[in-house]
Amino acid sequence: SEAVLRYEAALVLFEAIGSRLGEANTLKALGQVEQAKSEFNTALKYFKQARKLYQAIGDDYSDASVFYWGYKTYASLGLVHEGLTGLLSAFDICTKIGASGFVEDIKGFLREYRQLVGEEDFMKSWQATKGTTELPDWFDDETR
Repeated sequence: SEAVLRYEAALVLFEAIGSRLGEANTLKALGQVEQAKSEFNTALKYFKQARKLYQAIGDDYSDASVFYWGYKTYASLGLVHEGLTGLLSAFDICTKIGASGFVEDIKGFLREYRQLVGEEDFMKSWQATKGTTELPDWFDDETR
């Protein structure tokens, strides 16, 4: 697609000038494009490359944003635990920095993720991550 071609061209430029943040942002955008096309394996490849760069430069917020934008890829590929821990990481980071709008979005994404992956798998992963099967009070609040 035209978007992929343009992002790939941008990626070459960011690599040439040594902008790892530019590379990471472009890789994340490529993942988003592929996710929108339901090309989940390709999307995951891009998301993982973006995360590696974000982690290398110490950008926790942007690393967490991969899950903000890509949680459907993780659900579609059956990577329930990885997707959940990523969303919870994004939630924690956004809470810490006071990004309340993003926190509210992530609450909605977590509710949707629960539906996407199924109750049983979601709760197994929740318990493994949180050490409890109890969900926060806001979890079933659809009004946000």
